[in-house]
Amino acid sequence: MNHALLIDDLPVNRQLRFTVAGHTLHLIRTKGESVEAFYLRLLAYRLYAERPGLEQHLDWHGKFAPDWACVDLKGNITFYLRTRPLAWDELLYVLRHHGSAEVALVKILACDWEDDALDELLNHEIRQFKRQIHYRYLNGRLGVTFLRPLGEWFDPQQLTVPEDVCRTIRF
Repeated sequence: MNHALLIDDLPVNRQLRFTVAGHTLHLIRTKGESVEAFYLRLLAYRLYAERPGLEQHLDWHGKFAPDWACVDLKGNITFYLRTRPLAWDELLYVLRHHGSAEVALVKILACDWEDDALDELLNHEIRQFKRQIHYRYLNGRLGVTFLRPLGEWFDPQQLTVPEDVCRTIRF
């Protein structure tokens, strides 16, 4: 199922309204943001919508802003969610200095999900995370959700994430 014609017509720099998990979201597709990146941001909210206080954090003044965050009453981030790519040193900075209880990343993993290639690629990704980030910064705080490429399964009308298109790994 390829919905490329339907999603390529998204306007840029306009506020778009979506209802996800009973919440109304107002998102803006920024200039230069691909349609896939926009919908990945929306699906990341869908995956973690049960978190209380999850909101788009637009007034971020620190390094490496999250796409979504849970903020407590003191202004501290308790949950950090990012869909945009982070380099290893940037991810390490987030784990060291943001003080959030949990950090989650959502990534697209392009491979054949029906084959052993998926397990091999997931094992490679796991080794990369363990090799690049010291274990004292992981201790269960980092979760990475891998998704199949959106063009293969995503329907913008439903905004659901079937279980067979995502894998979540905790570090």
